Amino acid sequence: MKIPRRSFFAIIFAAPTLLGACGGDAAADDAAPKPTKAPAPTVSSPEERNLKAGDTPDYKLSIASAKDPATAGATYKAKLPNSRLIAAELVLENANSASTFDIDPTLPSVFDDKGKEYKAIKGAVDGELKVASLKKGEKTQGWVAFEVPSDAKPAKVRYLVGLLATVTLNTDWPK
Repeated sequence: MKIPRRSFFAIIFAAPTLLGACGGDAAADDAAPKPTKAPAPTVSSPEERNLKAGDTPDYKLSIASAKDPATAGATYKAKLPNSRLIAAELVLENANSASTFDIDPTLPSVFDDKGKEYKAIKGAVDGELKVASLKKGEKTQGWVAFEVPSDAKPAKVRYLVGLLATVTLNTDWPK
């Protein structure tokens, strides 16, 4: 029986492809590198990420001084039992951003040494941080107050920049 020339060449060229698809040589399989398991991603909550964030090249946050306890302004009345008022004199700067840095005295938060967050209280102290829009190179300074439990130990102050809080600034509470 004579095999037509075209069929013969088709079998010769198709054989390696068919053998490869069927598993090929067992020795070749042993030489193949074994896939490694990808490392598990580190999962952190937005709160944990925010507490780790710091200054950026565009925006700066620092504390010029702190009062613990702070003297309340004339209109402030304590809202929580067994609490005290603390205050930080914040310095906020638009160091390098072409966008304005909008300052709001109600945006800062203080975190205690256990990670519990306390929001700023508007109108609680004299010399309060004023609402402002800082252009590149401008800075502002003013007091921000927080009502915390009597036994709380302040650790960090956080300021969220922008309407969607895309930038988080943190600074340590002075010892």
